[in-house]
Amino acid sequence: TTKAAELPVGRMRDYLAFVAAIREDEGQEIRLDTTAAALAADIEESTPSELYTIGMAAYGRKDYKTALEAWKRAASLEPNHRSAWDAMGLAHIKLGQWTDAVAALEEQVKVEPFHDQAWGDLAWALQHVSKREDAIAAYRRQIGIRPLDKYAHRRLGLLLLEGDPPASKEAAAELRKADQITPDDPDIVSGLGTALLKDGETRMAVDAFERLRKLSPGAGVL
Repeated sequence: TTKAAELPVGRMRDYLAFVAAIREDEGQEIRLDTTAAALAADIEESTPSELYTIGMAAYGRKDYKTALEAWKRAASLEPNHRSAWDAMGLAHIKLGQWTDAVAALEEQVKVEPFHDQAWGDLAWALQHVSKREDAIAAYRRQIGIRPLDKYAHRRLGLLLLEGDPPASKEAAAELRKADQITPDDPDIVSGLGTALLKDGETRMAVDAFERLRKLSPGAGVL
């Protein structure tokens, strides 16, 4: 049985959609047999909607290869499926297949350009294939769609700090926004203090690190 706690952060809405789909038809049986033969038959015979459900269940079990197989089949049957490409991207990420993840996620944002989570997932994958500027652009697209996403502001801010030289002023602005959305997150406060320090805002940096010391006495500077 798939449990909410087994799903990765940020995918709860997919889990809820899965539950809702089941409740829409209490009499419908969804085959989630775990044997390889049964799964292969399910994947071969199922509709795109059923394949997405099979993939979600496999992903919840951390069976990323089966999830990927189901979602690939769904996308082959329905190339404009609203979530299959993003799901494939996540499975590739879990398997450490970053180049494949980028390719799948690029397809997702073509299908649904306002899929904010897909832009964030794409940005994260792009970071792992050393496409920093493209990742920055993808995070900005995500923020443009969902301005109050603290994770997007945080990741963008930290990425901006990695430049040579670091874009410390822009990084501080992004991390300050993240801090306003979710005050007292130690990781955000640490990043903000570092960005301010690199930007020459020593007094504000000290204030941030003092906050960090109170929030998390053992925390270090990023």
